Amino acid sequence: MAKILVTCAMGNISSQVVATLRDKGGDTRAGVRDVAAAQSLGRLGAEVVQCDLSSPESLKSAMKGVETLFLLSPFEEDLVTDVKLAVTAAKAAGVKFILRSSGMGADPNSPLPVAAQHGKCEAIVKESGIPWAVIQPAFFQDNFLNFAKHTIAAQGTFYGASGTGKTAYVSTRDIAAVAAQILLSPNKYKGMTLFVTGPDAISDDEAAAILAKSLGKPVTFTRLTGEQFKQGALQQGVPEWLANNLTGLEHVKAQGWASSVASTVRALT
Repeated sequence: MAKILVTCAMGNISSQVVATLRDKGGDTRAGVRDVAAAQSLGRLGAEVVQCDLSSPESLKSAMKGVETLFLLSPFEEDLVTDVKLAVTAAKAAGVKFILRSSGMGADPNSPLPVAAQHGKCEAIVKESGIPWAVIQPAFFQDNFLNFAKHTIAAQGTFYGASGTGKTAYVSTRDIAAVAAQILLSPNKYKGMTLFVTGPDAISDDEAAAILAKSLGKPVTFTRLTGEQFKQGALQQGVPEWLANNLTGLEHVKAQGWASSVASTVRALT
């Protein structure tokens, strides 16, 4: 069975990719920055190794004997450099397939920096000479818990600049399930770019109503302008590059550009 390396294996998506692969018997190597903090992955039966995407030596060691690579990189200001280093290491190690986790709207010519960087990263993978596939997930459902839970709990509301735009939010669990399926049968998906969305597109007002019903308490969505949203992020200590990207992503939602629904999750899982 092919050995599969999962990068950023302690992250929301990658940790679930590791768990799903192990549940299906995949020979899984979990690449993490801090091996000591990743004991939970070892208990799943994964081989846990140090893998820093910014370190060529770390990548060389982590890639040894790997045939299939799940290449997810953290949301940082510079995505491109890490992906270049990872692909270079993959070529040197003889990796036979790369699955790149990208983002919906990835385009090297996009005015939104994160979308442009994702587009450039996809190009690096596609031009590597290694067989590839790309998944482009929509906005994560999990972010309501990861980023909005405190204001929901304390104030009964969450904040955004998405207006009335609709978004096909997707669970990271479903993204991981799709990724694992591709990694276990890569030949079926070579050269494919797959959109990964939830089953419906909803506005954030509708999301608030769903949250209210689930929690049994009132929850509302408080609409901000883009500038209000950005200033709020900056006041919370978010770096300016990240605040600009987060505000741009809210604009994507407001325009309805994230409302397309794909059948990928149901088709693959």
